[in-house]
Amino acid sequence: MAKVKKIPLVHLEHGSSHPYLEGRAALALAEVYDHTIGSMIVRDAAATFGVSAAAAEFLSHLGAESPRVLHNGIDLAPFRAAQAGGNGDRPSVDITFIGRLVYGKGVQDLLSIYPSLPEGVNLKIVGDGPYRFDLEEIASGMRGVSFLGTISHDEIPEILTSTTIFVNPSYSEGLPTSVIEACAAGCAVVATDVGGTREIITDGKNGFLVRPGDREALVKRITFLIEHPEIARGLGASAQRSVRERFSWDVIRGRWSHEIETLVRSVLDRGALAQDGIPPHSAHSPEKEG
Repeated sequence: MAKVKKIPLVHLEHGSSHPYLEGRAALALAEVYDHTIGSMIVRDAAATFGVSAAAAEFLSHLGAESPRVLHNGIDLAPFRAAQAGGNGDRPSVDITFIGRLVYGKGVQDLLSIYPSLPEGVNLKIVGDGPYRFDLEEIASGMRGVSFLGTISHDEIPEILTSTTIFVNPSYSEGLPTSVIEACAAGCAVVATDVGGTREIITDGKNGFLVRPGDREALVKRITFLIEHPEIARGLGASAQRSVRERFSWDVIRGRWSHEIETLVRSVLDRGALAQDGIPPHSAHSPEKEG
C-alpha cells in the first residue's frame, strides 16, 4: 500500500527472533516467511525501528539498513488512578500472567511449578489463545489457579495493582508491554531473560530475570519474593520509578515525533533535489562544501 500510495513506509518490529512455535514444521515455515515477505518489507521501508535492541538486531538479520531502537511506551495515568483507589494490605499472595496463550509464552512452565510454591498462593492467567485448552489440562485439579480469559485494557491496571508478583515466562519477546505495565503498577516482576526484557528489568535491582525454560529458577525466585515481602515491595517501587523515567508515553511520544519529522524532512529534501535534477547523495558531498 505504501508503494501504491507513494508514501514512506515506517516499520516497527516487535519481535526479536523468528516466532517460537511448537513443532519443527511450523518453525521452518515461520522462518521462511520472515526471510521472504518479511525481508521484502523491511528492505523497502524508508525507516526501520525495533522496540528493543534485540528487535533492532533481528531487523538487521532480515536485511534492514541501520535500524534504530524506539521503545514502546504506556500511559501511566490509569495505573496512578488504580493505585490511588488503594487495595490496602493484600491478605493473600496473587501471582499474575497477562498475555496471549500460545506455546511460546511459556505459561506451561509457570503452571508446572505452581504446586511447588508455598500454600495459599493464587495464580491468575489473563488472556486467551489457541493453547488455552492445553494449559487448562495442565492446571486440572490445581486449586487457586484461575483463567480469566480476555479482559478489556481498562481492567489491566486494577488487576496488576492487586497483584503481588507478576511472572512472564516467555521464550521470546521484543519488548514485553505486559512487563512494563506490571512495573508501572509496582509489581515485583520475575521474567525470562529474552529479547528486550533486560532493557526493562535489571536483575536484582527492579526485578528478577531467569533463563527461559528454567523451572527451578522460577520456583526459587518466586518463593524468595513470597517469603520476603519487603524485598518484593522494594523491587516493585524501583521498577515503577524506572518505568516513569524511561517508558512513559509522554517520553516515547516525543521521540516518535522527532523521528517522523526527521523522516518527512528527508523525503521533502529528496523530492526537491529530484525536481532540480540533482542526485540526492551529491547535495552533501565533501567536494561541494566550502
